[in-house]
Amino acid sequence: MRAYTHLQIIGASTVVMRAAENAVREIVASTGRPPVLIDESDSAFVCYEGNAVIGLAVVRWWADELLGYITLAWVHPDYRKQGIYKVLHGAVVVGCKAMGFKKIGAGVALCNDVSKLTHEALGMKQVAVMYEMEVPA
Repeated sequence: MRAYTHLQIIGASTVVMRAAENAVREIVASTGRPPVLIDESDSAFVCYEGNAVIGLAVVRWWADELLGYITLAWVHPDYRKQGIYKVLHGAVVVGCKAMGFKKIGAGVALCNDVSKLTHEALGMKQVAVMYEMEVPA
C-alpha cells in the first residue's frame, strides 16, 4: 500500500499562495509528481482554517492528454468570494507545470453560472459539453 501525500493550504494570502506553490514543488521534487489522493492519477488540494476544511480541488492527471482535470471543486459557503478557489486553482497550475502538462480542464455544470464565471475569470474557456444518462434498470 502506497502512502499518499495531501497538500494543505492554510489561507488565501499572496504569502500563503507562494507557500502552496513551494509545497507543490517540494512534493514533486521528492516524489516526481503532485500530491496524490485516491490513486496515482488523482490529487487533492485542500484548504483549512484550523481543523476545518474550507475548500478543496480534486484533480485527475491525464498523462496521455497532458491535462490536469479538476473533477471536484468546493469552497465552504462562509468562505466564498475570498480567493480560496483562486489559491486552489493556483496549486493545480503549479502541479501541471511541474509535470510538464499543457492544459487544465474542469467539469462545470451548465446551470452553475457562478462556477462558469469563476473559471473564466481564471483564464479558462468553455470547450465542450458533457452528456449523461440514467443507467437502465
